[in-house]
Amino acid sequence: QETHQLHFLMAALRDGGELLLSSGLDTERLYDQYQRYLLDALEGELVEPLCREIETDLRLRIHSAQIAQIAKSNPMREGSRDLSTFVNMRPLRVLGEYVDVRCKVAQYLDATFYNLTAVATNDWKTYGEMRNLAQAKYGLHLTESYLPVGTLEQGLDVLEIMRNIHVFVSRYTYHMHTQVFVEKPGANKYINTIGIQQVANSIRTHGTGIMNTTVNYTYQYLTRRFAVLSQFLFDDHIKSRLMKDFKFFRDGAKALKNRYPYERAQSFNVEIRRLGVDSEGRSYLDKFRILVTEIGNALGYVRLIRAGGLNHTSGAVGFIPDLSAVDHHRQVEGNGDATATPYRHFSSAAQGQGLSKETEDALANLDDAIDDLTVKFSQGTDFFKLLVDVFAGQLRGDDQSHLANFFVIVPPLTINFVDHMLASKDKLVKGKRQIAGAFCDDGFMLGVAYILRVLGQNGKFDSLHWFESVNMMLRSEGKELDVRRVEKKRATDDEMQTLQLALGRLKARQIENDLVYFTLSGACVLFKS
Repeated sequence: QETHQLHFLMAALRDGGELLLSSGLDTERLYDQYQRYLLDALEGELVEPLCREIETDLRLRIHSAQIAQIAKSNPMREGSRDLSTFVNMRPLRVLGEYVDVRCKVAQYLDATFYNLTAVATNDWKTYGEMRNLAQAKYGLHLTESYLPVGTLEQGLDVLEIMRNIHVFVSRYTYHMHTQVFVEKPGANKYINTIGIQQVANSIRTHGTGIMNTTVNYTYQYLTRRFAVLSQFLFDDHIKSRLMKDFKFFRDGAKALKNRYPYERAQSFNVEIRRLGVDSEGRSYLDKFRILVTEIGNALGYVRLIRAGGLNHTSGAVGFIPDLSAVDHHRQVEGNGDATATPYRHFSSAAQGQGLSKETEDALANLDDAIDDLTVKFSQGTDFFKLLVDVFAGQLRGDDQSHLANFFVIVPPLTINFVDHMLASKDKLVKGKRQIAGAFCDDGFMLGVAYILRVLGQNGKFDSLHWFESVNMMLRSEGKELDVRRVEKKRATDDEMQTLQLALGRLKARQIENDLVYFTLSGACVLFKS
């Protein structure tokens, strides 16, 4: 509170300089040494301790808000030191020079924040908040570092995934409800994951234009995948069996109570496996399931990109007013005049101010950027609708009639998928990570829902009442096992253990079928027009 006395102290010390100048004994050298001594003393006793104190204060206040383990100080109980009086005082005159303490502190903080951000770019946000706090508390206008931002949560880069999307969809599994991709286990000790926050960080780095580019790459990939899908369904063995199964269900629908029989779908799996397997023991239906899953993973990646874009945009749009609400307010004030010129803050404020044409153009561009950001946040782009419409017209034509029975192959596919997931989860439980165990693979359900929507076969698949048939079969098997367990009350330990294992497998299959049903229902909602 007595910082003004420093000016009186410097005035008193100037008297010593005047005495040196009037001594007549090497006056210039002595005067320079005396001035240097005073400057060094002021730097060491006031400026440097003040810079460290202000930096420490900024760090403690920011970190106490971010880190729960740091105790928050109570200024009413512990007291606080007001360092702003030193920052706000007038420059000190030291003999013939002026020392501006405010500039010294600002230069120190600028250099410190820049160097530390350059060393650890992931801390850019923390130092940005410290810079804002320095301006709010001490009135220090610090310079932006203009360093490329980084984050510890960057993970996989969106550009790399986009360029190698065919590799990504085959090596990662998708969890639809949390929108997270998990790398399939392998020889590595650690696995990679990518979620909304990682995508938002990549969009912050590369810009929102990457979202449309990603959809274009995905479209090209889906084009190639649909060509393979068409070839599989065009095969005589597959096409003839699907037509046979559909005719069987159509002719016997009344006797079957409009439920596609589980045994029919199971026999389809067995028959396809008889056609041959590859070196890894995978049948043609296994490969087709993988194809559908990869299509679903590509769509899940598009959904993840859109969610990450909205996450990034929501952070940027927080500083922008709701322009539509402002326009509505102006129309109300203008007695409902809907033709009133929309409110644009910067360009309207520049009118009549005598600014140059370049400045007015720049302000108009800023308004356009704000409008674009606002529209992207409020409406967004329905990429799924675009990807459905672009393929629907091509794949529903008469020249693609072999795709008309795709919905008939979905029941055998779900049985194949359930068997695959049970085996994958069993590998995880047994600790066999190196042989591609997984706990989720929702790309399959997303792919099935997408293909059904593109081909316009959702109603036909619903007419099969497939999941009702599955539940009936599982309930009947459960009742049979319960009857066997009651009949064998005096069974040996081996027989009881066999029954318990059978009941455990049946329960696991029931849970997995329920997961398929609920996830597929949720995936179909995403593609409803």
